[in-house]
Amino acid sequence: MIKFRIRDFFYPRRIFQWRQLLWKSQYYCGDELQSLQWRLLSRLIGHCFEKVPYYGELFHKMGLRPSDLRSVEDLSAIPMLSKAVVRERHNELKAEEFRSFRPRAVQTSGTTGSPLTVYWDRNSNVLELVCQWRHFSWVGYRIGEPFLDIRSRVLDAHS
Repeated sequence: MIKFRIRDFFYPRRIFQWRQLLWKSQYYCGDELQSLQWRLLSRLIGHCFEKVPYYGELFHKMGLRPSDLRSVEDLSAIPMLSKAVVRERHNELKAEEFRSFRPRAVQTSGTTGSPLTVYWDRNSNVLELVCQWRHFSWVGYRIGEPFLDIRSRVLDAHS
């Protein structure tokens, strides 16, 4: 049985902020969309460099700073993160202020052989909710209307 907890998704300010951005950005031209994507990705890269021990160490060993990454093409300088590394170094892949994000463990389905546990924080949940809301709105769905959503992501399998 899936336990859906509204408090995992209900952050009105964040919902409003993401909704505004996603509804506006769906009409962006290619250059505007790429600019937005790079801005958001750059913020994430900076956060990882500053707050996630694994990436701080990796960037240091490679002699990289977030400012060295100026385009999507530059991302090829960063080694691909494998499931093995996630399993072996999971504690180093958590941000220093990990707990302040109120993360919840989520397990993948294991379709490639073995399940993997990752963490979703409240902002991840809000973004997931608002993305689905936008996608469903394209076919006329309005919040509050009943719907059926069949997919493999389990919202709360172990709580």
